[in-house]
Parts: sequence; C-alpha cells; structure tokens
Amino acid sequence: MPLARQEAARFPGGVAFVDLTTVGDVTDVYPAICRAVGLREPTGISSEDHLHAALRQIRLLLLLDNFEQV
Repeated sequence: MPLARQEAARFPGGVAFVDLTTVGDVTDVYPAICRAVGLREPTGISSEDHLHAALRQIRLLLLLDNFEQV
C-alpha cells in the first residue's frame, strides 16, 4: 500500500482497492471490481463489459488483493 499512496497522484481517477478474500469463484471477480470502483450492477451487459467500458474513460490504479485465493 505504500507504493499505491506514493503513485496515487499519477492516477486522476484515484486508487481502487479490491479485497478478493470473500470472492469464492472466478465469475465473481468482475462484479467485485465493479463495486470497488463504484459502478452499479449492469443491466443488459456483463460485468466484464461494463467494467471495460468504464475503465476506458478513466485512469485509475486498481489494486487486487488475495487474487491467489480465487
């Protein structure tokens, strides 16, 4: 986390921390990231497509913790 604080100024969209400890299945990773960056549940498209569209418009530092548990 010290590196994230150090580099945060380079990311106008801020820093999003995603704790994947409670994610039990790989299909829940994208919804967890969406929640972490403040996106609402998508309707009509997948969480993956929704996240990709949103991230094209902003520059943020995305930190994924405990990914090895998924």
